[in-house]
Amino acid sequence: MRDIDDLIADEEEEGRLAKPEGHQESDDIDIYPKEHKIEIGKVERFFDKIGVAAIELSGALKVGDTIQIEGGPEPVRVEVTSMQIDRKDVESASAGDSVGIKVDTPVGKGCRVYLV
Repeated sequence: MRDIDDLIADEEEEGRLAKPEGHQESDDIDIYPKEHKIEIGKVERFFDKIGVAAIELSGALKVGDTIQIEGGPEPVRVEVTSMQIDRKDVESASAGDSVGIKVDTPVGKGCRVYLV
């Protein structure tokens, strides 16, 4: 029996499996496709005993913002109620900062963080 990848490749070669214009391949399933998201960082580490994600920021973030963390089994949405840099509470942070944010659901290293 032929592999599904072989069948798809044959269909693509024959032009029967056309991709919509502007289609991009992605492993992530976006369950919030109509929302505007801006990538603002990546998870460096998750501390499961205290439920905190260490995030390296590539954009600005402030208390009160809502973020979505993607790259795991399902997106995790979090309202930022507090944030710390070097164990000190801060109201805002910018690109280059590493922040700690309370997250109820475990997230993995390398997950992308979006401002929604």
